[in-house]
Order: sequence, then C-alpha cells, then structure tokens
Amino acid sequence: MRKITLLFTMLTFVSLLGVSQTQLTWRFARPQVIAGTPDIFQFDVEVKADVAGSFQRDLQVYFDYNTLAFGSDIVANGKVSVSNLTLMDNFYFVVNSADNTNSKFAVITEATNEMSQIGSATFFNEVSTSFTGFLRFQIEILDNNQLAGVSFDQALMNGGQYMQSGSNTDPIAYVNPSLYENSLASSSLKGLEFSINCFLEGPYDIGTGSTMNTDLLTGNYLPMNQPFNPALPYYDNASPEWLYSGTESVATFPSNTVDWVLVQLRDADIPANATSATIVGSTPAFLLNDGTIVGLDGNALVMKQAYNQNLYMVVYHRNHLAIMSNYNMGLSSTGNYVYNFSDDVNKVFGGVNGFKDMGDGVFGLVAADGNANGLVQSSDEQLVWKIELGTSGYLGGDFSLNGLIQSDDENNLWKINSGAGGQVPGKSTIEYVSQVPK
Repeated sequence: MRKITLLFTMLTFVSLLGVSQTQLTWRFARPQVIAGTPDIFQFDVEVKADVAGSFQRDLQVYFDYNTLAFGSDIVANGKVSVSNLTLMDNFYFVVNSADNTNSKFAVITEATNEMSQIGSATFFNEVSTSFTGFLRFQIEILDNNQLAGVSFDQALMNGGQYMQSGSNTDPIAYVNPSLYENSLASSSLKGLEFSINCFLEGPYDIGTGSTMNTDLLTGNYLPMNQPFNPALPYYDNASPEWLYSGTESVATFPSNTVDWVLVQLRDADIPANATSATIVGSTPAFLLNDGTIVGLDGNALVMKQAYNQNLYMVVYHRNHLAIMSNYNMGLSSTGNYVYNFSDDVNKVFGGVNGFKDMGDGVFGLVAADGNANGLVQSSDEQLVWKIELGTSGYLGGDFSLNGLIQSDDENNLWKINSGAGGQVPGKSTIEYVSQVPK
C-alpha cells in the first residue's frame, strides 16, 4: 500500500516521458445533504480527457475542506467514505485514502494490471471525452451552519495523474495542468436549497408586472394545515394526483402568500422516465405573489433528498394542472438550485399541452382541474364548481383563488381550458392535460 505525501503528486514521474499532452478536466456533481444522525454531505467526482484514446492507469484526487463543517483529519477519524463509479469498473481499486494536514485529504486509485499491460480497453478503462463518474464521497457533517469549503487542491493534483498510451507500458504523466470546472466551497450543508419561480393562471393579474392576487390570505381562507391530505373521495376522485400524507401545519403565513403548493423531487435519467416510481421526496410549501416558492418558515425552500441521476421537480396545486421541470435541476455546484418555470414554455415537460401562456411573456399552471385528476373536463364544472357556486371558502371550485365561487370561475377559466375547440371566445385549441409522468 503506497503512502500519500504532499510531494508525491507534484514531483513523482513528472519528468518521465513528458511527450504526453493529454489534459484532464475535473468537476463535482450532484452535491447533496442526506438526512441522518449525523447528516451526510455526498458528492460525486467526474472527469474527462481532452482527447480520445486516453486510458486510465492511476487517478488521484486531493481535496481541501472546511474543518469547522466536518472536523479535522476526517480520514483518520473515520468521517469519510468512498465508493466507485463508472470509471472504476472492472480494473481498479482504491489504494489509499489519507489526510494531508488537518484540512486536506487525498485518494489514490490504481489499476490491477498497472505494471504489465499496454493501454487497452481489455485491461484499462478509457477516460472519455465526456464527463464520467469516478468516485462518490460521503462526509459526516459536524456543523450544518457552515459551508462545505470542498474544492480540488489544484497544486497537488496538477501533473500527478497517470495513464497509458495504446502502445506503451510505462507510466505517462499528464503534462498539461488539469482543468477544474467547479468548486463546492460555497455549498450549503443544510440541504438542497431551491430558488423556484412559477405562476398560477387563476390568481394571475395580467398587466401587473407578474404578480398574483393574495385574496385567500387577506380573506383568512388559507388553512393552517397542509391541504393535500383531504378526506376521500376528493369530490369524485378517490386518488387526487397530489395526495400527500404529511401532517405539516403553520401558525402564520409569509406575507404575500397566494396558496399552498406541494413540491416533489424525482430522480431519473430523462424527464420521460421520471415516473412516480422515481419520487425521492415531497414537501408542502408556499407560493408567494411574485411567483417565488418558499418553505413553511418563509425562507428559501430546502430539502434533504438523496439522488443518483438527474433531478426533476414537480409542482402541484390543488386545482391547477401540475407541472414538471423539463431540464435537470441537479446541475448546481453550490447546492443552490435555481429554476424559473415561468419564462419559457419549454421549461416544463410536455410544454403547451400542460402549460399556458398567460400574457406578459409569463407562462403558468393551467387552472380549473377542480377534482385533481390531471384533466380539465366536464366533471370539474358539474361535480365541483356547480355544486359550490355562490359559496365562499377554501374550495376546489374557486379557480381564481379569491375565496368566492362565482360565474367568473366558469366563464374565464373552466370554459376556456376545458377540452378543446368550441365557439367560446378565447377558447384554447389545446386539450390541457397534466404532463407529469404517472
């Protein structure tokens, strides 16, 4: 077992066979906080080569980290674990993990056939020219209020990776310094923090500069308990799309609250495969009148969910069609995930079939799914709106979210969005259906 020293990477073999010009680019991926005792900070390390035909012999990674967040000497103290990803398949093992001073640690990997075989897919893995998973790290968190401070130690890594060419058994050092795409230095350890923006058609005020009414709040209609666990059947529906068994409640609401929403995370390779079987977490939240979604404490929405592929977010509202992000939410290197659903119809999976241009260049969730079955259809009028017409409260037939069930809910929202075609002025040619994968 080789020992890691600070000088090993910088000096050893750099002078050997300096003809190689291969360069590596490193990045962190999928940083996340996994709830536990203690919580765990998990991240992947990915790498790519600048030219094809670069076969992995040894790869070494050196990290700096915040000792206030994790403690010091985290390898010696058993606070960090390492597992293999794709690039380590078949031919490789971790030779050594060690602390390099109390705020650095390192991992060296080695090929089983390192000393005897030429570079070949038969004996080694090629470092692809697209990012490939190398290793996954998990570190126990000492203080969630600190930032991770995790970054590649470039001075130690540059020049210290080893490969084999297709015709040489000698170790060849990468002569060009490696490149580093990102850092986790500012990554939060409280969980995945989301800055999300979306709008609801019902309460949207056209021409106001992208705001929604807060009539449910000012009229004292909002329930203190999360509303996604109602008595069943919910109108005619035994299984509302947003059914959620949590018992969350609040004592007060953030100022400018429009309504409750339910936020869900799904883990899949592509959005079409982000079915209900891929759900990794759900939480109720509040939608503010400027389109911002916040946590129940009124601060940024934070979720502690583990995921392995790409992260997709679903936003549910009790009488609007749900939407799901069309692009991976998990691309942040800081743990802060920013996504604006409202500025482009293609931000939502399924596009115009389940999302609507509301004017002002703003897109929003389609209103009038009164019974939460993912469709705007006759039952939303007959079994929801018509039964509640003339009443007030926190009700499914209040498509405009003003606390009143009136003719406007039918004429301006249900009639426009129900089915397709017809002679109603402004009638959509699109039959709106929730595009969230089942």
